[in-house]
Amino acid sequence: MKETEILLLSVEALKKKLSESALPTTGNKKELQNRLLSHFKTDNISVDDADEYGEAISDMGSEDRKSQFTFKDVEDSLTTFCGNSKLDIETWLLEFELNAEIVGWSDLQKFVYAKQLLRGAARLFIRSQLHLKDWVSFKST
Repeated sequence: MKETEILLLSVEALKKKLSESALPTTGNKKELQNRLLSHFKTDNISVDDADEYGEAISDMGSEDRKSQFTFKDVEDSLTTFCGNSKLDIETWLLEFELNAEIVGWSDLQKFVYAKQLLRGAARLFIRSQLHLKDWVSFKST
């Protein structure tokens, strides 16, 4: 399991993964994440290392909380996606979602901002998909 996948899991999902690995499922989100990271031998990072944006991921609020960050605030730290590079879409989406969670973006913000990061063939493809109206439909396309 990749570090970004672990950091994106909810508390419920973390407990499930820990339980499947016969590991303790008690503690706060940060403790659960670090336990799972250690289990999968990804101790080269910890939840504290994800603090480069000013707060640990586990301290970020829910989607109800308004983000203090706009696209322009973090645009230079986000990766664009063109569809013909070495970066595959799943990795790009995981990276984008991790950053979106860190800055507290809503699904609507993720939908709009992800579209702004597309280039070339990827941008043309998404523009041709008239059924895309939200983040869930964007991700599943």
